Amino acid sequence: MDPKTENSSKGLTPGVSLEKLHKMAEELTLPGRFLLRVLDAALESVTNLLAVVLGSHLARRHFHLMLSALVLFGPVLSSWASKYSIFANSHNYLYRANMVWRGYEVSQDVLILCLCCLLLVEELSVFGPHIVQARPLQGSPGAPLRLVFLLCVALLSVWMLLLLCLLAHFPKFPSQQLGGALGYLGWKGLYQGWYRLTPSWCSPGLPGDGL
Repeated sequence: MDPKTENSSKGLTPGVSLEKLHKMAEELTLPGRFLLRVLDAALESVTNLLAVVLGSHLARRHFHLMLSALVLFGPVLSSWASKYSIFANSHNYLYRANMVWRGYEVSQDVLILCLCCLLLVEELSVFGPHIVQARPLQGSPGAPLRLVFLLCVALLSVWMLLLLCLLAHFPKFPSQQLGGALGYLGWKGLYQGWYRLTPSWCSPGLPGDGL
């Protein structure tokens, strides 16, 4: 056999095998790429919808009214709450021991949940429009930013569910209402008071300032 022919055949064989491997790899990754595109499109659609809802003027200005109505009328749901629900079992919660309260008791659970919900909605109302109305030079926000936004919305939903279960299964009037009122006053003092002051008062500014 001619040495030149033998060398040329040996040189072509690796090239052909690499091309076949490359095509096989593309065929194997094609379903994965399609699935990623579908998930990315679903993530973009869901986050855009949630951003429009939470970034609306109605949600930002009137969410505290809905939360106040929930705190006021949530205990009414106790008559429909099931006694056999997992939320109705007091052993699933931590209670204070060897402590005696005097005077009006303030529900710290309702206070923290109301304050956290109000703070998170205030931040999401600025975070949301930044996702929907991205600047042309910056491009569309990536999946990590959208996932963070979606996790924040999920956290808000969990807090709202915990508040509803607490009011429905363990109604305590007026301690829960006092806790909700103090949570509202704390949110009002931050976003309507301190955050609107000048930097000389060590104010961090309102959410979205400078964007």
